[in-house]
Amino acid sequence: MEKVVYFLGAGFSAPLGIPTSRGFYQKSKDLHYGDQKSFSDFGKIFEIVDRELAFVKNYYTSDQTNIEEILSILAMRDTFTGANQLELYRQYIKHVIEATGVGA
Repeated sequence: MEKVVYFLGAGFSAPLGIPTSRGFYQKSKDLHYGDQKSFSDFGKIFEIVDRELAFVKNYYTSDQTNIEEILSILAMRDTFTGANQLELYRQYIKHVIEATGVGA
């Protein structure tokens, strides 16, 4: 039996309407500002990224509009500070994906 392995790139889900890593954060901001009641939980993520992680740019070049980079920084922060906000990040990602109409 032949074994086949598929390698999917980051843009594979884009045709389904799921934003790519570069557009994910902006999409979440658009959702939030379009309906602040339904997406009120995004406020905590925005506060963490826009305020608490702003210092990162003092030490190295950081693209804080790229969700992969944001989540990497947050994961490192959680590891070193003992904070455990992984579920908050998971719910945020799930909510954005569900809002695209794709479902989770």
